[in-house]
Amino acid sequence: MADQSETLRIGEIECRRITDGWVEYPREDLFRGVAPEALEAAGIRSTGTLVYAPLLVRSDGRLILADAGAGPDLAKEWELPAGGAVDALASAGVSVDENDAVAVSHGHPDHVGGLSMPAAEGRVPTFPRARVVISRREWEFFTGPEGLAYDEDDVEVFRTRLEPSRDAGLLDIVDPGEEIASGVRMIAAPGHTPGHCVLEIESGGERAVYIGDAMLHPAEVEHPDWTGPSDYDPPLTEATRRELLRLSAEDGRRWIAYHFGTGRIRRAGDGHRFVAD
Repeated sequence: MADQSETLRIGEIECRRITDGWVEYPREDLFRGVAPEALEAAGIRSTGTLVYAPLLVRSDGRLILADAGAGPDLAKEWELPAGGAVDALASAGVSVDENDAVAVSHGHPDHVGGLSMPAAEGRVPTFPRARVVISRREWEFFTGPEGLAYDEDDVEVFRTRLEPSRDAGLLDIVDPGEEIASGVRMIAAPGHTPGHCVLEIESGGERAVYIGDAMLHPAEVEHPDWTGPSDYDPPLTEATRRELLRLSAEDGRRWIAYHFGTGRIRRAGDGHRFVAD
């Protein structure tokens, strides 16, 4: 898969979106209970295209990858045009051995599938020296009874992808707010999953936020109440979105979205709009 990444700078911190692939979703799998005419007015026809774009962050000599993509074996199983993050990193001149950490926004398969790969016996970490950083609430959710009640298949992917890093002594279960590199901090943004986090990036008076799956589609900026089947707690998802929008419109922080690109949030009447770079 060709590298279609883009690079941006936040002060002294370099950020590069890495193309893992994409997926076509039927619109009913993106938005729950939204009238078809409202979706049509927003330009959303029968399907919506979501890219998978992990973020490579270079800060003070450290390399942090935000999310790991679907991974080639999961992409093959699901018949997705995805799983190309490692190849895209190589195209950017970065080998898997160079990554110092992988910051996991949340535990869904398209974000953690690339964390481990098949080996002669079992699975091994894809990034052999990287610390895998995940919020405590997310780890407890996906390894406990709540997660099994939520989705057994997602739990199985989570377990098989993160346990190799745990067994290798490379798993860091953290409380949100901790800095994982200079100017890079995981912040709680729950709703999509109970322990979902965004990544705040700040350097030289500039700010950005990698939003993970706080929003999956730019239409949700104008309609933060448009939640979908993958949102674990829709009211909390909406509340988190509104707070992110408020903060971003106030301080002008750049948005870096896993599923739909980069841009800024602007006020629009009583709401907000996304202005792509």
